[in-house]
Amino acid sequence: MKNLGISSEDSEKAIKKMSKKLEGLPTTLDAGARAVQRFTSKNEDVGKSTDMFLALNNALLAGGASTDIQASALEQLSQAYAKGRPDMVEWRSVLQAMPAQANQLGKAFGMSIEELGTALREGDISMDDFMDAIVELDENGILKRTLNGHEMSISFLNVADALVQREHQIKIDRYKAEGHTKEEVMMFMLFRLIY
Repeated sequence: MKNLGISSEDSEKAIKKMSKKLEGLPTTLDAGARAVQRFTSKNEDVGKSTDMFLALNNALLAGGASTDIQASALEQLSQAYAKGRPDMVEWRSVLQAMPAQANQLGKAFGMSIEELGTALREGDISMDDFMDAIVELDENGILKRTLNGHEMSISFLNVADALVQREHQIKIDRYKAEGHTKEEVMMFMLFRLIY
């Protein structure tokens, strides 16, 4: 980020924050760093860019789409942010990756999803305002994910995921302590997931 005029101290803070917030999530730190760098190249604020990425990542995860669709939407939104407005392809990738969350964003702006897409494409709503709304909704726990018919906040799901990951690690450590090989441990874990 030095080439963007960002101090190494600010870059380090951003990496530490992302590392902590991404723990237990399927998103890689590398993907986060790339997105933050793209956002920062436009707004020159690594702190704001980090918050934007983390909120957007939560919204994309809440959308429940495949990781490929989520990665594509992240890339498309990064491009739209850099240009200042999305084209139809970029907007459709958002709708595919996080339809319910896009609906919540539309409501935050007092409009439908279609109206929000049009307002963004025509520049009536800036990408900065759009990203700020994602951050605000994420911070207020409004972005939701539906799980078994129930809405749950992203922060709760992150905690639940971290607990599941910790439980799996405890089991792996126990199997290793019992003298099982790495392959046997993986087979035990796979068996437990299947049955």
